[in-house]
Amino acid sequence: MTDKTYLSKKQHKAQISIEFIAGFGLFMMVVTYILYTSMAVFPKYFDESNENAIREEAWTLSVVVVDYLKNSTNIDDLSLSSLSQCTTYHPLDPSSNTNYSYFKKLFNVDTSDDFRIIVKSSPVIVTDTIHGQNKTGNMAIKGIDYEFELFNTTPSRYDSVSVFDGALVVTTDENGTVLLGGYTFAIDKIDSRGKYLILGLDLIDCGKYAPMRGTNSKVKRFVTYNDWITSIDIVYW
Repeated sequence: MTDKTYLSKKQHKAQISIEFIAGFGLFMMVVTYILYTSMAVFPKYFDESNENAIREEAWTLSVVVVDYLKNSTNIDDLSLSSLSQCTTYHPLDPSSNTNYSYFKKLFNVDTSDDFRIIVKSSPVIVTDTIHGQNKTGNMAIKGIDYEFELFNTTPSRYDSVSVFDGALVVTTDENGTVLLGGYTFAIDKIDSRGKYLILGLDLIDCGKYAPMRGTNSKVKRFVTYNDWITSIDIVYW
């Protein structure tokens, strides 16, 4: 074999090696890009899928709870009394653990998931009758007619309320409480112009506290209780 032929074959092999290395390098770059893109995209789709699943479960639970509580469009007292057995979950309280587990199973909630149910009534008293500079309104609770009179301790706004049942007068301001007809109402809102008063009656606080981190879904539904606007808040995670 001549030196020229040997050199030609050697150059040909070297060219094949360079082309192979270049092709393999390009292939690895494509594979690396695909893997990197997949690693960046797949978690996003997984998170979105998980969020959608939690939203669906929260909505389903809200329907189940409303159906459990209400009779037509009103909350039934017996069902309310039953669900009120479910209290805020505390790990060291065996009764709260037992009751929470019972309703979790009753509402067909997955064992790996958790929830919080808060039910609150918000009676609204329209105060459109004027007594001197004050405004009043009435509402019947458990057959007793109560008169609510708004007045101001500062010149610019109404900020306090007196409740009169014909024999007893109770006076408080926002964030105070009044015992009326066997219910303990919070004074949630006094309209600064004196047009209305909103009370708050906590009926149910059932389940666990939602974790600070992680995905959860919230659903709010409305029904009535004693003809009062009543909200059912569901947090699911």
